[in-house]
Amino acid sequence: MDADITALRQQIADLQAALQVPLPTVVADLTRTQLAALQEQLSSAESAITGSNRAAQNIITRDLNQGAANSSGTVYGAVVGLNLGKIIFGRDPDADEQRRLARYLAALVNKWSKLELRGKDDRSGEDNQLSLARVYTLMAVKSLEVLRGATREEGDLFDRGILKLSQAEDPAFALPNYAVIEIFETKRQQFFALRQKLATEAVSDNQHLILLGDPGGGKSTFIRHLAISLAQHDAAHAPLSAVLPFWNDQRQLLPIILPLRELAGALARHGVSSHTVYLALRQAMESYSVHAVDDLLSESLHRGVALLLFDGLDEVPLASVAGEVADRITTLRAVRDFAQQHSAARVVVTCRVRAFEGEIKQCIKWPVETLAPWTLGQIRHFVPAWYNELAATTGMPQAQAARASRDLVAAIVERPKLAEMARTPLLLTMMALVLYNDGTLPRDRPQLYERVLAMLLGRWDSLRGGDNLATAIGHPSWDSARIRVVLDELSYHAHREATSADGRGRITRATLRDKLIEFFKNAHLSNYADAAERCLEYFQQRSGLLLPDDERDSFIFAHLTLQEHCAGCYLVSQRTAVEDVLQHRTDDRFREPLFLGLGMLQEDKQGWLLIEKILARLISRDGKDYESKY
Repeated sequence: MDADITALRQQIADLQAALQVPLPTVVADLTRTQLAALQEQLSSAESAITGSNRAAQNIITRDLNQGAANSSGTVYGAVVGLNLGKIIFGRDPDADEQRRLARYLAALVNKWSKLELRGKDDRSGEDNQLSLARVYTLMAVKSLEVLRGATREEGDLFDRGILKLSQAEDPAFALPNYAVIEIFETKRQQFFALRQKLATEAVSDNQHLILLGDPGGGKSTFIRHLAISLAQHDAAHAPLSAVLPFWNDQRQLLPIILPLRELAGALARHGVSSHTVYLALRQAMESYSVHAVDDLLSESLHRGVALLLFDGLDEVPLASVAGEVADRITTLRAVRDFAQQHSAARVVVTCRVRAFEGEIKQCIKWPVETLAPWTLGQIRHFVPAWYNELAATTGMPQAQAARASRDLVAAIVERPKLAEMARTPLLLTMMALVLYNDGTLPRDRPQLYERVLAMLLGRWDSLRGGDNLATAIGHPSWDSARIRVVLDELSYHAHREATSADGRGRITRATLRDKLIEFFKNAHLSNYADAAERCLEYFQQRSGLLLPDDERDSFIFAHLTLQEHCAGCYLVSQRTAVEDVLQHRTDDRFREPLFLGLGMLQEDKQGWLLIEKILARLISRDGKDYESKY
């Protein structure tokens, strides 16, 4: 009975959370109907509990609340000092222990609960932050789980692509915990509707986990959401699964976030050992201005209460620098050995997909899950939540926020290329920023891609390291877009020579460095070699445009569309543009770059002259008299 009640409460909490953001009318009505039915079921189930059980449950809740009320701290209204302290120490924590734990959790929430609004045009003169909790969207991995039973007829219709799911289960509207992704038939001819496994579920189910994701796919955002959800949870008022769907309610953990780049530095300075990992974890906790945390850390490790969140393996360099940073595989092995020594602790390591290959992959045999690209249902959830929070933070009128939300979702639904880009949370956020900054979303894709590229090269990543690209290379007076000349040329060659399955080409590190040196030298920069190295470092660590593929000592574009756009811009910017366009016009792979490049030419008179020349050449090849018509 208790398990049934917990499950009902979880479903109710999920539906209530869904109703906190704007939904299509049909979906909202259906959600309210389901919510009312579940609340009625919960009421009936609770009434079946005997009076003595209910009285005992009330006494436990009362005692927890009274104990918590005497504690020193709360986290956003959720009392944390007593409940988690009992689990960590195996007894009631004393006042000092409770106070230090509450301070740590409160500081952790304070640090990670806000998202920097990067890329926003500075209209107010202030740096705005968005609440992670209010914009966070459930994230799923590529593994599948059973959602419900299904019939043979559903399976046949699904295979034929004509199964009409209700909006409550349609991935175009529903979040991953309820969306049917596949209908599976077992060897015994049983049919089941499958859903995507949630990222929280993957962490809950595995003692050790490697969590992979594409650049901009939300790995770090998920880690932060998980940590703050655990840090501010009050077990006396709601099960953990109410805020972390499909989480094991008995698994109340102490989250510790440690960027692996920081651990790599500690290993280089203090030696490679499990003790160094312990010291780095302790330093991470004490960085919140909470001291004497050895007892919290050691007890939580010993009792299996610690959740160690090692973020960003791909940000650790492949090669070590003596006294400064350990290499990637050494750092990963140190984490692996520490986890073996503290076998009760739970550990998550995040990494980009392309960085987890070869020797790196072979050195650790933990379960691996990969974040799935967003569905249209997740996009429909995120966009209104993001604009609502933007309105609350910046003073943007609610009516304007609602209109922007509708416009962006409509554009994504109507334009397949935008829909593909929107499956990456980073690029979706940039689309939302373009609409906010400009007041409209460009109808022409080339102009939209130009705006996204401007943000990727300019202000988007400036807050991570304090610099945008122009500042990073030592010339803050430059417009970061000046580097586009080099990128457009490289993207053209990468696209022309691409052999990968997804069409993205690679730019070798040596080629990129040589081109940058040549470019900065021609720009008469006295420190051109240093500027080239700084630019490479920017791409390596901060930019979301060119991404390092370290296994092959090369770079790759974040998205094929951006590569195609830059390649097209290069084609039409050359003196031989007419001949180049005619040469590539029959190559199917250059169809999109040509459309995008020619689309950029519509912005000025000289561009139209070039378009006319191209048209004249094309028409004259068909034996028609172009000049007589113009």
